[in-house]
Amino acid sequence: MKKVLTSILFLVFLSIFLYSGYRLYLIYSEYHKGSQTYEETASHYVTVAEPEEAPASSEDPVVLSDACPVQVDFKALQAENPDIIGWLYMADSVINYPVLRGETNDTYLRHLPNGEYNMAGSLFVDYRCPADMTEPTTIIYGHNMHDGSMFAVLESYKDQAFYDSHPFMWYLTPQGVYRLNILSGYIENANHPVYDLYQNPEDVQAFVDYAVPKSSFVSRFSADQADQIFVLSTCDYAYEDARFILVAQPVLEEEENKGAEESAKEN
Repeated sequence: MKKVLTSILFLVFLSIFLYSGYRLYLIYSEYHKGSQTYEETASHYVTVAEPEEAPASSEDPVVLSDACPVQVDFKALQAENPDIIGWLYMADSVINYPVLRGETNDTYLRHLPNGEYNMAGSLFVDYRCPADMTEPTTIIYGHNMHDGSMFAVLESYKDQAFYDSHPFMWYLTPQGVYRLNILSGYIENANHPVYDLYQNPEDVQAFVDYAVPKSSFVSRFSADQADQIFVLSTCDYAYEDARFILVAQPVLEEEENKGAEESAKEN
């Protein structure tokens, strides 16, 4: 009887082990398929310029490029899916992804840009935010994936050294190219009013004044005139409904270059 019971228990535990292994295989196969799909999309529609020479030492400041290193063929991309409204890029990171806008915030929560179901989902703009960025607040959501893809890298901003080497990202749209100057990164509750989308510059500035002191890093950019913001949001596991967010100020590339020229003339 004891031998029979031992055999039954062995078969039960073996079944659990095999089933768990199968589930892990499915999960990581899905991770791989999602990553492969995004890599192929980037290789077909995105051109990335060669990176500038690295600083002589880790103590040297990061050189801010005067021009976006990325070019995107939006015409071809939107022929595949008109919901693709932008492209988010950060040098020396996994962030090189299309940004979509669906009918609801569930549309691309678990779907790739080609419509295929995948746990990684897509980076997507809150459906209430206009694609042309005419409102003061734009929120982009992305999953905090265990394989490090999508918005998992945002949590790296809990470290000052990571911010120092990645102080901005680029957001490209068919209408223009924006440098996202990162002002703050911290853990916030999913029910915070920022997710209701601030509608006027005064509320935006008040939020930035609130967010900057909470940041896990000290930003190199001034936050005194932030009348428009981007919020990049992903899950954090510090507590239930926690989110790690980056607050950034979009600067149109033409305005960036104009400001640099004026500064050069003054000097």
